[in-house]
Amino acid sequence: MERLLITSPLPVTLNNYIKPRAINGMAMMYETSEAKKFKKQFIKLFIDEVEKQEWESTHDRNDFYIVHATWYFDKQNRDSNNMWKIMLDAITDTQLVWLDDRQTIERTVRIFYDTENPRVELEIFKAKWVGVFNSQEQHDEFVFNNCTLCSKNKENCTIYKNALESRIKPDELGERFTECLKIKIPKAKKGKKNE
Repeated sequence: MERLLITSPLPVTLNNYIKPRAINGMAMMYETSEAKKFKKQFIKLFIDEVEKQEWESTHDRNDFYIVHATWYFDKQNRDSNNMWKIMLDAITDTQLVWLDDRQTIERTVRIFYDTENPRVELEIFKAKWVGVFNSQEQHDEFVFNNCTLCSKNKENCTIYKNALESRIKPDELGERFTECLKIKIPKAKKGKKNE
């Protein structure tokens, strides 16, 4: 399954998710009972949908996931920005899609108002880019044109590792990330001079 679709009741807002509490003169944050209840229900719903839709994740820390949300609010003074955090944290807790919510790119696609059935519809899918490369094809082309010629071992190459981790290093990769600027071509692979 390439896309995971989840329909959930509206989450609690950030204002009702985590609150401060004074303990021994120190401010500590705690998760409210309302938030705990929502997370428990959302996680159960989420796990059921992952199984039903046969979702499989690569569990790669370098993958990114796009999360589109269509909100159906019960009233007009709702703010979708305040509702993302608890859902992303709950999905992270399951470890069924991403390992850390830093791997998510969230987008509110539409907002509707439905007093009869307030909800959020999520569509989750893996981003097509691979690190700094726009696609798997661009990644493979880079490896073929650079890494296969280089004397460094690709798996131990910090330039390649940085590229997979989406780290932009202008002194390492050329414009549009098609060329390695630090390639080390062994003398045997440079070609023979004409005698």
